[in-house]
Amino acid sequence: MKRCIAYMRASSNTLMQANSIAVQMSIIESFAKTHGYEITKTFVEYHTGTDDNRPEFNKALAYAIDNDCYLATMRVDRLARSLSIFSKIQNELPRLRFCELGD
Repeated sequence: MKRCIAYMRASSNTLMQANSIAVQMSIIESFAKTHGYEITKTFVEYHTGTDDNRPEFNKALAYAIDNDCYLATMRVDRLARSLSIFSKIQNELPRLRFCELGD
């Protein structure tokens, strides 16, 4: 079984995103089960995706690197809302799993 962590991000407006984290977790859990991943840890934050310096994302990526596991998130826009982050983490792109894109 492959190991992964779950990363979920919602808008900084928690009232408008009341069910977002629960929905994302459900989708990530289904993805993990379907594709043979074991979720070993979860990271959650309410923060704008346009900020590349999100504390929980940075912790999640560091954890995935240190523990040699994948980072699963529901969709690309849950990881980031700008393309600039991808140039900063380009060496770790093979570690990312986006549930909407499959395995």
